[in-house]
Amino acid sequence: MKNIVISSILAAMLCGTINASEADFVDKKSDFDFSGFDFTYTGIPQVGSNLSFFKDSGLKEINVGNIPNQKNFTLDGITNTDDQVSYIAGGAQSSDIKNYTLEVDLSHLDKSTTPDKNTAHLIGGLSVKNNALNNKLIFTNIPGNPERKINLYGGISLSQNTNNNLVNVTGIKDGSDKGGLFKIFSGFSFEGEANENKVTINESKIQDSVFGGVSTKKSANLNVVDINSAEVVGNVDGGRSFGGDMQYEASNNEVNIKDSEIGGLTTAGFAMMNSNSNKVVIESSKIGTKTGQMNIVDSVIGGRSSAGTANLNKVLIKGNSEIFQKVVGGQADEGKEANSNKVFVESSNMKVPNIDDTVIIGGHGGNNGAEKNSVIVTSKSKLEGMVIGGFSRNGVILNEVTVDNSTVDGNIYGGFSNTFSNTYQGKANSNSVVIRNKTEANGAVHGGYANNDASLNNVLISDSSIMYKVYGGFSELGNANENAVNITSSSYVDNTIFGGVSIKNGDANNNIVNISSSHADWVIYGGYSQEGNANSNQVLADSSEMANDIYGGESEDKNANNNKVSLKFSNVGSSVTGGSAKDEANNNILDITSSNIGDSIHGGKSTEGAANNNKVLLKISKVGSSVAGGSAKDEVNNNILDITSSNIGGDVYGGYSNEGDAINNTVNLFHNSARDLALGKHFLVKGVIHGGFSDGNNKDAILGNKLNVTGKNLIAGNINNFDEVNFNLPKDIKTNDVVLQLTKNEPTTLKSVKVNPYVEQGESKAIVKNLKPKEKIYIIKKASIDENTLEEEQAIDKDLEIKSKELTKATKSIVSEVGASTIYNVKLNKDESNLYLEVGEIESTTPTPTPKPNKPITPKVNPKLNHTLIPNLASSHVVNQMSDLMGDNISNIAMLDDNISVNTDNIISFGYIKGYKSNIDKSDTDINGVVVDVGVASRADNALMGGFFEYSYADYDGSANSYSSDGKINAYAVGALARFDLRNNFFIDSYAKIGKLNNKYTLKGYDNLNINKDSTFYSLGAFLGHDSYFDRFMLTNRLGYAYSNVDGYDLDINGETLNIKDISSKRIKFDSIAYYNTNTDTNLYARARLIYELDGKSSTYAPNINKTIESTNKGFSGGGELGVIYSIKPLSNISFGVGAMGGKIDELSANLRFVYGW
Repeated sequence: MKNIVISSILAAMLCGTINASEADFVDKKSDFDFSGFDFTYTGIPQVGSNLSFFKDSGLKEINVGNIPNQKNFTLDGITNTDDQVSYIAGGAQSSDIKNYTLEVDLSHLDKSTTPDKNTAHLIGGLSVKNNALNNKLIFTNIPGNPERKINLYGGISLSQNTNNNLVNVTGIKDGSDKGGLFKIFSGFSFEGEANENKVTINESKIQDSVFGGVSTKKSANLNVVDINSAEVVGNVDGGRSFGGDMQYEASNNEVNIKDSEIGGLTTAGFAMMNSNSNKVVIESSKIGTKTGQMNIVDSVIGGRSSAGTANLNKVLIKGNSEIFQKVVGGQADEGKEANSNKVFVESSNMKVPNIDDTVIIGGHGGNNGAEKNSVIVTSKSKLEGMVIGGFSRNGVILNEVTVDNSTVDGNIYGGFSNTFSNTYQGKANSNSVVIRNKTEANGAVHGGYANNDASLNNVLISDSSIMYKVYGGFSELGNANENAVNITSSSYVDNTIFGGVSIKNGDANNNIVNISSSHADWVIYGGYSQEGNANSNQVLADSSEMANDIYGGESEDKNANNNKVSLKFSNVGSSVTGGSAKDEANNNILDITSSNIGDSIHGGKSTEGAANNNKVLLKISKVGSSVAGGSAKDEVNNNILDITSSNIGGDVYGGYSNEGDAINNTVNLFHNSARDLALGKHFLVKGVIHGGFSDGNNKDAILGNKLNVTGKNLIAGNINNFDEVNFNLPKDIKTNDVVLQLTKNEPTTLKSVKVNPYVEQGESKAIVKNLKPKEKIYIIKKASIDENTLEEEQAIDKDLEIKSKELTKATKSIVSEVGASTIYNVKLNKDESNLYLEVGEIESTTPTPTPKPNKPITPKVNPKLNHTLIPNLASSHVVNQMSDLMGDNISNIAMLDDNISVNTDNIISFGYIKGYKSNIDKSDTDINGVVVDVGVASRADNALMGGFFEYSYADYDGSANSYSSDGKINAYAVGALARFDLRNNFFIDSYAKIGKLNNKYTLKGYDNLNINKDSTFYSLGAFLGHDSYFDRFMLTNRLGYAYSNVDGYDLDINGETLNIKDISSKRIKFDSIAYYNTNTDTNLYARARLIYELDGKSSTYAPNINKTIESTNKGFSGGGELGVIYSIKPLSNISFGVGAMGGKIDELSANLRFVYGW
């Protein structure tokens, strides 16, 4: 029924739109010539369609808009009952069809006379031989329960391009498999391009599939499909190109799905040739709900190519979406590469019918390469199926998978190169997998998996759980080298961990497994090879729990060399082996610190070959069973064990051979603390320590084997098969210490034993502390222990046979320092079961009479005792410097006083500072210091009297008998001064003071012993002087006596209390000062002085030897001083002088003085 409001011409003039009805479309079948066209295309499997309605034989009606000069038409109903019917807004045989719009608002939809072929085709624009451009189809209404199928086309061109067309469907929810909206094409071209077309579907249901742009011969690019709050029962396709030429592609297409449900395939770009830079965005939707039905393809694909490239495509899935089929970023079936594609899944669930099927592939390279593809799964997504970053039968490289705070129930592969046949030999190199943030992975994890090489791959697992195996790189037929597995931050792995695995024909070298603060429940291999080598691999663990065995490298058929296992603060439930091989197992390293090992450890282990040059470093750790540097069927030589403060439940072997020699192995033992049960605080080997051990007949297990024991309080069952045993004694060894205690009730036979006492740098002999007569230090002691307490139980009466023993180091002499003052000679002796040090006379090289049994051993005086005198000498010198500064400068105060009027209320203030550098008695004792005096004075009649405060700082160093001491002194004092004027220009100067002194010093000869002592000191002095005046000259001469005393103290050194006695200085001093007045303001002066020290004796009493040692500074010192005094005004002056002295004390000094009166 027509509904024309006004004439068509006037309507066009006023508003440009037409309200039309079905009657405005007329049959123009005769105007279109379709001869020569094959309208059936199948293209890519299961995406085929049939456009045979364009053929004369199959079509009764082609209805085209029939209002002249109009391009906008509305279709309100379909009454045509033919089996195929079409309605076209604009159509032409040989001209472009542009800008036509078909608006569909169906009020009625009649059934076809042939229900099984009842499709109605609605088309915005159709051109047979030219372009169909910028046409639109807008569908807004359909009658309820439709029973006729409707296909929509924005634009169709049979010969040229179909670009920029649009299909918009809104609010069409009615429909079933009998009728409704079925296929939708925004742009369809047979011979030309289909670009920049768009489909928008809102709140509707599509019973079949949706296509943005389709070209059967050329490109389909830049097409867009937007689906919102809708359902599509079939497939969704952004752009499809079936063009066989490489220049034709399906690229830059986009599919956006939100709040919708898609039953089948979703693809942004699909091409016979290239399909690049396409994008699928799925938000809050369900995809693949009809998987397995209707022959629907089961994939979401960003871009897919049959014979070309599939690069730079993207699939983004987010917002709690549910995906029931495989997702591929980019897929190149049989053609070229699939590179740089991305799949991003956020807060969504994905599932495939079989858990072993693939659920995500970043890039699918088919028979060519797949590089730089990535998959990111995050935000509590759940995936049921395999995840692959990049797949190709001919090689995958630089692909990535990241799973963050999500669950994956299938295997995860960074890169996967087909291993199901030998046709393709692709490599999987430099791929990576990152699993983090409480992810649960219930399948295996592979950095790279390949038929050929699988190298340089990386797996990082952080704060996550892996319930099956982890592989850095896995190769079926090639090498697996330089792969890495890092497991950190409280992660858990429930199965085997491999850095690299090679099954056939290849090596597994330079792989690494790094576990930190995590838990592993099964075996760990740095590198594993069935037929090749496993060399230079590493397993590193820190603060982790590992329930089973650890191998740095294992080869079942060849060599395992240069592998390393490093453990810190970790627990291992079973054994640890550096390198395990059928052939050679050489140069492997175990480095274990602060860890517990449940079973045995081996540096290198070989079932058919040799195990040489391996090294085991065991520190502060516990081993449940045996320890071996090397273990092999053939020779086991040149292995090294370093064991520090550890607990070993079984035997220790430098080398263990079943049939060969075990020679030139070294066992180094270290411990130097008490026998505390805490791990690291004791050393215990419950079994026997063997240098070498061989089950072979007539094989050598002794030659060149060496045991080095450093420290004390080491415990072992016994020691055996060593060519040489060396004991390196610690610095702090003392009376009754035991270096090595042997607890097994069996004899011990040693060839050569050398004891190396600790020798301080620069010392000529070794020193032990406080070993007295009749006391012992045990080098070897045979006695049983209580293993629960480590306490000694009873002596073992079994022979200790030593063929050769000697003291070594320095001059082969050792002494005992008892306290600070006493020295005894020490010698090495043995009885039936023990080897020990004891006090005794050094044996002469020539026979000497046997000493009388009761004759006491005479000690010697320790030469170190003399350097205890140095600090007191320095203290006395500092106090004298303080006294000299005040005593020598009373004249300066008096000079200012003479320039002031006789007013007795005058007050004089003063301040002095002096710096000096002194050497005492031309010895090695140097003192550098500064003295500061401040005070006030005032005259009363013939007396000038005052008070002052003094401070001094000095540092010093000195030596005695080649032992040095250095320190710092701080001193404070208060005192009084006076000058009494006598007749005839005579006078008396005097002072007295008392103070405190702190002396912090180090006695380096006594192990750098630090001392901090406070002492009280006092001093006084009196001088008779005379002033002589000669015009501009004045001469002052003084003679007097100065006394000072510094209190002594007690000093404890090595258990002996020394008494450092008071030190007194008694000096006679003479000085003469000549002043020359150059003008009214300036005086030059020269001073000469002579000092004789009567005492200055420093002494120390040592009770152990009942002796006092002394050092005295008695003798003359003399020198002079030159300076200038400048009067600022009558009431003040400032002066500066420099001086020097020689004799008993050598000194250079400079001083500055300021006096002010008011």
